[in-house]
Amino acid sequence: DAARGIGRVAAVIRGARYQGETAAACLTRLGAAGIAETYQRAQPYQRK
Repeated sequence: DAARGIGRVAAVIRGARYQGETAAACLTRLGAAGIAETYQRAQPYQRK
């Protein structure tokens, strides 16, 4: 569910931000691959 994934990404950003760092700077530091991995981990297992 997308809401779960977005919520998990938001929680990771809150936890990973350095004092005084903007969310945008944190996202840049974590990188697209890190954000994508976090989002995918929050998704329920789906059989193919």
